[in-house]
Amino acid sequence: MRPGDAFSGVYHPASGRFMSFRSVDDPAAMDAPVNAVNRYGGHGEIEDTMVRLIGGRDDKKVAFTMFAEDDGFAVGWRSRSVNQYYHGTIAAPGEYRGAVMDAISQATGRRVWSR
Repeated sequence: MRPGDAFSGVYHPASGRFMSFRSVDDPAAMDAPVNAVNRYGGHGEIEDTMVRLIGGRDDKKVAFTMFAEDDGFAVGWRSRSVNQYYHGTIAAPGEYRGAVMDAISQATGRRVWSR
């Protein structure tokens, strides 16, 4: 992971778990990271994977994007495929953002802040 790398993620509030994968222009490219998702539509791909693994198709989820920085992760909150579907807006609702950032920090051991 290098500064500037982006990771699409989906948080499942009911379980407090999240999944995140590297976000790239072409996940099928020979040099693409393993488990990479499309830069556009990746949140939907991750949600599908999450549902297969832990269930909860009807549970509201929250999508985010983690941007690797030298000293941690900056988190963006826009997603058409997940936030728009579950919350009616592309921006993740503020009420979930703290829990998402806490989960990322606990999982990575790195500092996390809102972008």
